[in-house]
Amino acid sequence: MYFMKIQEWTLKRKLNPEVYGSPESAITKEPIELEIGRFMTVEETVEQKKLFNLDYHDLLLPYVNKVNELKGTVLYGSRTLFFLTPDGTLRPLAIELTRPPVDDNPQWKQVYVPNTWNATGAWLRKLAKAHVLVHDSGYHQLVSHWGLAEEDPNAPYGLKLTIEDYPFADDGLILWDTLKQWVTAYVNHYYPQTNLIESDKELQAWWSEIKNVGHGDKKYDLIGIITTIVWVTSGHQAAVNFGQYSYVGNFPNRPTIARSKMPTEDPTDEEWESFLKNPEEALLKCLPSQIQDTKVIAIMDVLSSHSPDEEYIKAAFEVFSGKLKELEGIIDARKRIEMELELCLMND
Repeated sequence: MYFMKIQEWTLKRKLNPEVYGSPESAITKEPIELEIGRFMTVEETVEQKKLFNLDYHDLLLPYVNKVNELKGTVLYGSRTLFFLTPDGTLRPLAIELTRPPVDDNPQWKQVYVPNTWNATGAWLRKLAKAHVLVHDSGYHQLVSHWGLAEEDPNAPYGLKLTIEDYPFADDGLILWDTLKQWVTAYVNHYYPQTNLIESDKELQAWWSEIKNVGHGDKKYDLIGIITTIVWVTSGHQAAVNFGQYSYVGNFPNRPTIARSKMPTEDPTDEEWESFLKNPEEALLKCLPSQIQDTKVIAIMDVLSSHSPDEEYIKAAFEVFSGKLKELEGIIDARKRIEMELELCLMND
């Protein structure tokens, strides 16, 4: 996800207004404060770093008109606001969809909020969510996976989670430390003295490219950079990748394409009446077709598979396996506690 904390309340686009229309967001304080008023004001949420933005607005807007020229494909720029509640969970506040000016039509944008106390508004928000899921799915596969942490030397493992109710990151920090111990064993096995690292020309050339070309902002040592690579291609990738088939198999969970525009975007009388009579059909027409989804499911099945021919140093791997067993026990214990709490809440 392209997920970030909001640093100031005024939400403005940074793109050229002569090309993309008014830079001001259509999201105002009023609907936000209706959702969070019992907790704090909008200004307080920003000051206390409680307001987050899933921001695919400026990122996608330059491509909207080009994509919309393709038959059976619709794209918007989008931003979705979330509030970090006192119990550490994220609460969705508003979705904004934007289409830049095209031909003789001016910019179009609209906001959809969760507490809409009528069926039409509820269905419109479901359609808006479908579009945002498409944006998130594309960004997930093509650009990056979601992670939110800040460096903190006083926190366990040197990192502090921005959102506490985030089991993947919470468990991942323990796995990160386990991986680091495993990598340390490997490095010390092949390079027992520091001068062996300094005299390895291939290793030094590889490190120089990482530091000076790829990630000049990163100041890791050899163990740190290898741990990062191992983490991204193992624990991190496994969490966001190997479980995809089970989740994406039900395609409304993770649509990869939107086939129709929002019913509120410059509709004809006939289009609007059709939506009012059968909003469920409008949602299904927006989601991928059966053949489109079948192709995606097949790809997800491949991506969710494990490699059968892995190689490793036996002694280091046995220690690593033991650490993973410990982590498995910790995660299982956490799950049991969560289930017990849910049962208590259900029985109250």
